[in-house]
Amino acid sequence: MTLMCQFDSRRVHHPSLCGASAGEPKGSGPDRQSRPNRAALPFGPHLLISPRMNLVVVGCGYVGLANALGFAKLGHRVACVDADAGKVAKLDVGRMPFFEPGMPELLRSMQEAGRVVFTGDLGSVINGAEAALLCVGTPPSEDGAPDLSFVHAAADDIAKHLSHPLLLIVKSTVPCGTAAALRERFERAGKGDLVRLASVPEFLREGQALKDFFQPDRVVIGSDDGETRALVDSLHAGIEAPRLIMSHESAELAKYAANAFLATKVSFINEMANLCERTGADVRDVEDVLGSDPRIGADFLRPGIGYGGSCFPKDVGALHRMAGANGYDFRLLSAAIDVNNRQRERFVERLERTLGGVKGRRLAVWGLAFKGGTGDARASAAVDVVRALHGRGAEIVAYDPQATSAAADALPDGIIMAPTAVDACDGAEALVVLTDWAEFRDVSFDAVRERLLGPCVFDGRNLLADLGLPKKGFTYYGVGIQA
Repeated sequence: MTLMCQFDSRRVHHPSLCGASAGEPKGSGPDRQSRPNRAALPFGPHLLISPRMNLVVVGCGYVGLANALGFAKLGHRVACVDADAGKVAKLDVGRMPFFEPGMPELLRSMQEAGRVVFTGDLGSVINGAEAALLCVGTPPSEDGAPDLSFVHAAADDIAKHLSHPLLLIVKSTVPCGTAAALRERFERAGKGDLVRLASVPEFLREGQALKDFFQPDRVVIGSDDGETRALVDSLHAGIEAPRLIMSHESAELAKYAANAFLATKVSFINEMANLCERTGADVRDVEDVLGSDPRIGADFLRPGIGYGGSCFPKDVGALHRMAGANGYDFRLLSAAIDVNNRQRERFVERLERTLGGVKGRRLAVWGLAFKGGTGDARASAAVDVVRALHGRGAEIVAYDPQATSAAADALPDGIIMAPTAVDACDGAEALVVLTDWAEFRDVSFDAVRERLLGPCVFDGRNLLADLGLPKKGFTYYGVGIQA
């Protein structure tokens, strides 16, 4: 069977590689060619990709679960594999191992429909699959390079059990050259002829993972041959977004570039906020001017205590190291990292200076997650600030609607956890806002004022800036906003 699409590595097809977009008349698509028959896309001489595929997803974290449940919702049958037996046991009975809006409901729905199962035994499911998605973590090693041990272990496990052709899609964030190294790994194991590799990096945001799965800005497909690209496109049928076609290396690097650019944007607006505090300007006005320019955009122009989480610090650091390993001094990234680290310190120093020291003072803290909408506290700027304040002798009473348990291991002993945001304010001399949870805006600030001993609010996210707190008797300190 001949594929009906012509694949040009320099072309962008929207919304799919072939044919017209949804709602377009036939023949009006980018290449004016019909979409290939979804029931019979060829995979070498052996495998046909059908509209309803059997998939294996390796790794049940944010990325793995979002992809597993998303593809199940699109009609595919998905087996999820994870080495964490406790996580598998939870998921098997419909319990989420982490907080992510919309996932508990979709998990139950897909389990009831029989489209998703969970196991710790990859060998029991891999040979019933037409495609596998590699969604394991790549945490930073001591020198900042991504630790690829989970990627290698998963690939070796696949090679050990594989006996039929497989489309292997790498979703994990990996450095340039990883796909080539995996290819060599499969060839050494004698399975090179069975595996088609594609680099399809994820761009999911925690707190909006399902939205980003079903409505992505783009689908990046890194591969060096047209048939593999067609297979990946077929898998994503039903997801209307541009397909950006490129080499493995470009796809691998582009994911790092995207996160590094956004992190740099955060550091830039933080520098502008710091300058606003010295000049009498209001950073919110600067945000409006920048954000209204379509060449810049408003996203990630929110000053505060800096970026954090499981992706930005890791990926920015990895890209910086990758540049150095290739003989290039990426000075812009160096500055973005330095600004981010310094931003936490500046916030703590300003708070300490304003209060005349924090030793022995009780402070109410709202927020421990690295951002609102998630229970993830990995590399959280909020946790860094809490640790710094505690290290200076402050007594901390903290509240977070989802991240209390996740933050516990990263926090020093002696941090008190409050059951509600208002309860955290009991007897505190100041309120410190560190995470942009929307629900914090809905708290009764009359009740907060009654509980606080002091009227100061230090808002590390400018979350409450427009609520008129000074009129309610508070002294408000934002980032880049005049007190």
